[in-house]
Amino acid sequence: MTTTINAVAGTGVVTTSDGSGIVKLQSAGVTTNALAWANFDPSAGSISTRATYNVSSIVYNSTGNYTINLTNATDGKYVAIPAGTTTAGTADYPVFQITAATASAFTIVQGLRISGATANSVWVTVAVFGN
Repeated sequence: MTTTINAVAGTGVVTTSDGSGIVKLQSAGVTTNALAWANFDPSAGSISTRATYNVSSIVYNSTGNYTINLTNATDGKYVAIPAGTTTAGTADYPVFQITAATASAFTIVQGLRISGATANSVWVTVAVFGN
């Protein structure tokens, strides 16, 4: 169940629960902790998940293209921040784009900055912030 702990000016701490299993820390109704995050390895052409929070699955769509499915949907107004690395010795560095974002999923597309080619990382991390 989601337990929301909200610090409200003049009221103090207000808690609510909705049954989804997520903890939200809020300040005046704005969530201040990550709603979801993931750390995974797509380098072998499939997903090897290291750790996740509020992520039901990660789908390998194609080289440099991964869909993150959230366990509990958001209000759709979130920020997903991806990062990763290419293989050792590669002079080109990765760039990421978030596409196809819905309340319950989004896609990360990874390319290489200099060549423009899509590529798998050795590891990818993503954090999701919002309400």
